[in-house]
Amino acid sequence: MSIGPVSFLPFNHDDAREKINDEKICQFLKKYFQSYVDICLEEVNTVTLVFNGELDFIPSDQNRSVIRKSVDALIFNAIAGTMVNAISNRSMGPPSSEAYQLYFKNFRPDDEYLGYRAGSTTHGGLRIGEVKFTKPLSTGGFFLTEDRALLDGLASLLGVPKNMEFMERIFRCLEWFRYAHADNDEVSPLSKIVMMATAFEIALDVPEKERNKQKFIAEYIERLIYCCDLSKSERCLGKTNVVHTNVGWWARDFYTLRNGIVHGDKVEEINIQYDETNINWMDHLIMADLMLYYCIKKLLLYNTAWGESRRARLRETQRTQFPDWEGYVKVMEDVPNGPNRTFRDLGWLARPEIRNTPGPDVNQKIRDILDSLKK
Repeated sequence: MSIGPVSFLPFNHDDAREKINDEKICQFLKKYFQSYVDICLEEVNTVTLVFNGELDFIPSDQNRSVIRKSVDALIFNAIAGTMVNAISNRSMGPPSSEAYQLYFKNFRPDDEYLGYRAGSTTHGGLRIGEVKFTKPLSTGGFFLTEDRALLDGLASLLGVPKNMEFMERIFRCLEWFRYAHADNDEVSPLSKIVMMATAFEIALDVPEKERNKQKFIAEYIERLIYCCDLSKSERCLGKTNVVHTNVGWWARDFYTLRNGIVHGDKVEEINIQYDETNINWMDHLIMADLMLYYCIKKLLLYNTAWGESRRARLRETQRTQFPDWEGYVKVMEDVPNGPNRTFRDLGWLARPEIRNTPGPDVNQKIRDILDSLKK
């Protein structure tokens, strides 16, 4: 598979051997990758080559940056995309970010010695085979959802970005998402809440001098993840009665929790549970995955990720096939990976009986629209 200019190629695949085209390098890599083992010291077969452009093994800082961003895009798709499906099927546990550890290594095919860097320390003097790199224990689940539309949107940012500030902001957000989804015991759930809140602040470009960030974030997310059938409720905040949808109230509750953590209030891990849904195992971290997934998809659509020509065709499609904008939103949001299915599972729709998945004819129309936008 590929994400923009970056390709992912399992080394055990025949295509990898064909692309390398150098038997000396191929034999070196085969010997080197035998150093990667599982916890039983058995060789793993999931080592994947990641390369930008041609598979020429030429190191550069630009290659490293683009490859890092593409892996972060893959991590976001794998975790958040799978989590969306897991709401309907709890057995579909997503992987952790540690399942996609990225290593950069320089080598000479005629050198049998191995050097590696761990943290700020470089180690050397060992021959290949004398040191083993073990697969992390906390790689999470093994289900993987591929949302091609999401990956295409992120890939277009990596390809020829028209808005560098937007591109850097989105991938900085995904970097914090990766940090928040390390599954080892060194990172507490409370720390992950702060990391995910940081990811939202970056993605939504929250103004530094914004005095009421809770309100800003709640209203911004509500606008991005629009659904005309979301339930609304009123709460009294201070001396003011405030109305939000379930999405907006979650955002306020999430940011309140984040503030309590960073300001040193007494917050325990039990406080990350979120009880405002139909799902008894729901917590704020899972909710943050779902909401960020839909926010990123909408930000990609509303900005330049797919290019002006594609967005112009989208507008024309809306005008000709769905003159009623609200009707268009209902149809497009109700596709299998759209938010309405998630909202229905959460119990957030005011009229769940009319929010069924579109029938075959509507699904075909959606596929035709998406196919036309790819041209």
